[in-house]
Amino acid sequence: MVRCADCGCLSGLDPDTKAFVEVDNELRDGWETIREGRQIVQRTPACCKRLIDFHAKLGGKPDGSVHRVDVVRIIHEDIGPCAGFEPYQRGVSPTQILAMIDQRENHRFQDEQREKERRWQAEQAALADRRQDERDARQREWQDHQNEKDRRQRLSIAILAGAIAIISSAVTAFFAWVFR
Repeated sequence: MVRCADCGCLSGLDPDTKAFVEVDNELRDGWETIREGRQIVQRTPACCKRLIDFHAKLGGKPDGSVHRVDVVRIIHEDIGPCAGFEPYQRGVSPTQILAMIDQRENHRFQDEQREKERRWQAEQAALADRRQDERDARQREWQDHQNEKDRRQRLSIAILAGAIAIISSAVTAFFAWVFR
């Protein structure tokens, strides 16, 4: 059973500054907003995460006409699942709860950013590897083409040298035969 009375987000509003103030167990149990002749919080409670609109739950009444019994009933009723539920800890103010939530959100955001950065770096490394593989393949293709071209050139030179050798031998043999 989830009740606002058990949540650390249940807050009172300072009657002068309208700032969130911690609601102690005594206030949670009976919602007596006046102590020693001084109003310690406004009559309408507040959720420091603003997930529950107590003003609307109390029928939109002005703070001065809100009845303590209605507030006690509302904060002690089962509200069902609440994504913002933070178990009440004595001495932890709503401001501290919001700071802890902000800190958790910042850590979560930083973790997400680190994960995005890691994925991006992995993608960039994979892309660089693919590009290098493509460059290597083009280089091998060019080198194979050059090797084939060099082989043909050497073959042509060898054939030409062979033909020159045969022609020289034939010319030498011819002149040797003629001048004999």
